[in-house]
Amino acid sequence: MKISIIIPTFDRCKLLQRTLPTILAQKLKGGEFEILVVSDGCTDGTFSWLKELNEASFLRVFEQPNRGPGAARNYAAHEATGDVLLFLDDDLVCLPNLAQQHLTAHQKFPHSVVSGLVRLADEGTGNVVHWHFEDIHRKYLLRMVGKTTPQWPYDAVFYANSSVPRADFLACGGYDEGFGLALEDVELGVRFWKAGLHFHLLQDAVTEHIHVKSANAIARIDGEAYGRSEYRLVNKHKGLRPLAEITRLSSGPFHVQWVRHTALALLPLSDLCLMFLTAVTEMARARGMAVQMLRYRHALWRLHGAIKAAGNSTTLQQVLGQRLPVLLYHHVGPLLPGAFAALTVTPEDFTEHMEWLHLHGFIPVRPEDWERWVNGEGVLPKNPILITFDDAYSDLAEFVFPILEARKWPATVFVVTDEIGGSNSWDQAKGCARISCLNAAQIQDWAQRGILFGAHSRSHADLVTIGTEQIHHEVKGSKTSLMQTLSMSFSAVANCFAYPYGSWSENVRDVVAKDFKMAFTTKAGVNDCSTPLLELKRAMVIRSHTLWSLRKLLAVGWDAPLITTAARKIWAGMRRLFVDAPL
Repeated sequence: MKISIIIPTFDRCKLLQRTLPTILAQKLKGGEFEILVVSDGCTDGTFSWLKELNEASFLRVFEQPNRGPGAARNYAAHEATGDVLLFLDDDLVCLPNLAQQHLTAHQKFPHSVVSGLVRLADEGTGNVVHWHFEDIHRKYLLRMVGKTTPQWPYDAVFYANSSVPRADFLACGGYDEGFGLALEDVELGVRFWKAGLHFHLLQDAVTEHIHVKSANAIARIDGEAYGRSEYRLVNKHKGLRPLAEITRLSSGPFHVQWVRHTALALLPLSDLCLMFLTAVTEMARARGMAVQMLRYRHALWRLHGAIKAAGNSTTLQQVLGQRLPVLLYHHVGPLLPGAFAALTVTPEDFTEHMEWLHLHGFIPVRPEDWERWVNGEGVLPKNPILITFDDAYSDLAEFVFPILEARKWPATVFVVTDEIGGSNSWDQAKGCARISCLNAAQIQDWAQRGILFGAHSRSHADLVTIGTEQIHHEVKGSKTSLMQTLSMSFSAVANCFAYPYGSWSENVRDVVAKDFKMAFTTKAGVNDCSTPLLELKRAMVIRSHTLWSLRKLLAVGWDAPLITTAARKIWAGMRRLFVDAPL
């Protein structure tokens, strides 16, 4: 078996003079490996220097117009004669046994992607760029060290110091050259994973990364390139949308988006201010703050690149930046003696809430609309909202459903299926007054008139406190019962679940995932593309809430006083800068 080592390079002749000798020194026989270096439109004499090298025949040098690292790697891969392709970068220092380690791994694991570790070279002056790379490598090593099998989708990447059989590389089409300077390795890794290749990590196949980029290159050049490429990535592989950095940068509360858009509108000035703050904090040796300022610059240019790729900020917002507040009501009706007053909203207040939503342009959607949008398969209105009701009390038929029907608004009701036609037995055991639940005829009638019904377990048990077999009984049983009740209106069965008491664990979530695509918690907040579909947040509406409270629920997901909310955000920011920053 023969291995071909591929290195693209662009205008890094001095750096290549340091790193290439470590690659030429691989402990393999001449017929077992070859080194292919592609000069990607170099203008600094790299190609001439490479041609002058008097090395063994296993060094092959190519030149092409500047088309990016992906195109250079593809060129070399087609020219390669090895069975395995090992991709390195021109800023990596290698140990003499690196190629042998990759070759041995492929002999043991055929049709696999094999990746080694990349450590930061022990050099640098302690400036903000070095701190930035130290932090990146520290987090990378914390995640990778000790692993042998990567996890989807976080490790489905094809970074430098990775190898793959040449036949598999060509079968998958090689690098997508449209990605330019960034994320072409991530995109190829995703295709390898989808093609069924196995991923393996070699903990002892280590290279060292010599960083030579400036702070401006990291912020402006890399930032804009990553923004453009990431937008291309999430449109090509829509399942990665929730994980994308530009998804986070495109979403957030109104005030956060306003700050970002204002900074983008004044991009040269914003960049200059952040550059100044980076320099000042670097001189003051405020490491965490300096790195954060550099990353703010990078994020700003990244968002700018994504907007350019999308065409405009409105398109980017529609594709990645939508937010979904979910209102959670319990009992809507007259307050009954002995009932939990906080969970009862009067019909008058509910009517006022719906009128306010209408006047302020909110458009109710179905859970499946959100799911399709998250998966990149649908479009949402400008201000989507989801209206939900837990426990399926019978007063809904009198005080809620007619109002929603008049506006042709969808809503989702979560049913405790053992209590269809019964009452709130779970609350009565705690001293609450009896409140009747919808019966089967009411559910069937309103299902045909546009109301959706989801499952809320069979008995409203706290799923975290019971065994796995009982959880299956509660979850699957409630779905089966609900589908039997709505056998004539399957379209009204929402493929979603509401955790009783909002209580869930990883085990509960995994059980729910077997029967439902979506699940709702009672965790306060507003959902965006990055919110897991089985951990959706909701804003609970209670009796004391005013219209001003409703406004805050829709904006941030809870009714915290504005001063408290601001203080919490300031403290979180201070922790990021000073407490959580690497030392």
